[in-house]
Amino acid sequence: RLDNARAALQKATGNSVTVTQVAHQWRLHHLGRFARNYKRRFGESPSTTLKRSRSRGN
Repeated sequence: RLDNARAALQKATGNSVTVTQVAHQWRLHHLGRFARNYKRRFGESPSTTLKRSRSRGN
């Protein structure tokens, strides 16, 4: 599920997608736990991934 959430965050463009929406889409309802596990696995927070994706306009 973390990999799927990361892929969704990386594909996001504009301001229509939020970290919360992506987390809930992949049934990651404990946002603090999601953010902690995400950072442990990928070395950055979900919001950082999303910001980078938006700046690249993927």
